[in-house]
Amino acid sequence: VLVSGHLDSWDVGQGAMDDGGGAFISWEALSLVRDLGLRPKRTLRLVLWTAEEQGGIGASQYYQLHKVNISNYSLVMESDSGTFLPTGLQFTGSDKARAIMEEVMRLLQPLNVTQVFSDGEGTDINFWIQAGVPVLSEIEMQELPRCQSVRSVAVMIRRLLGIAETKLRNSHQATLTASVLISILTGGASLRDELYKYFAFHHSHGDTMTVMDPKQMNVAAAVWAVVSYVVADMEEMLPRS
Repeated sequence: VLVSGHLDSWDVGQGAMDDGGGAFISWEALSLVRDLGLRPKRTLRLVLWTAEEQGGIGASQYYQLHKVNISNYSLVMESDSGTFLPTGLQFTGSDKARAIMEEVMRLLQPLNVTQVFSDGEGTDINFWIQAGVPVLSEIEMQELPRCQSVRSVAVMIRRLLGIAETKLRNSHQATLTASVLISILTGGASLRDELYKYFAFHHSHGDTMTVMDPKQMNVAAAVWAVVSYVVADMEEMLPRS
């Protein structure tokens, strides 16, 4: 299972949203798994792409070097749509794989991040789509819940652990232990109640660190970590299209 974001950015702003946030939550997903001492059945691999803004040059090179092992890739994930509070994930793959992903996303019901949308894509992962490998990309919600505090998110993750253990008993460890996720999410402050629009900052001078909300990024990283780990720890690979 490959998780990814791209390191390069447009020539204005700081590239914090596009795509520093995506690179960060992909790094954090693997960091959480390692810190918890978990070892899924399959490899979790992080790739930070270069030259995405120039047409996915780094991703193209990676694909050419690794396509010989394409049968080993169960899922390819890229976060390149901002790291605001997510409402679900975009997926491209077979109907059977989609049904599995819908079950995986149900584990995130306590966070209200359950939707599986169509047309998962990304400049860096389109090569894999064309080869029939299932892919996920992140989709963000525009408005934050008015009553959801950071501490309430932590409580939801505690519940998530119990739900996952019940539904995925065929895994060595059904999903991430909640302790580290809780520790990064507990704080007492409320999530900001603002309307975010990705393209208000995309490729502009406004794409700076001031756009990023650390608490929203923590939720995005938690979702990214849980989904990638659960898929990597399944008995079987996701069915191909």
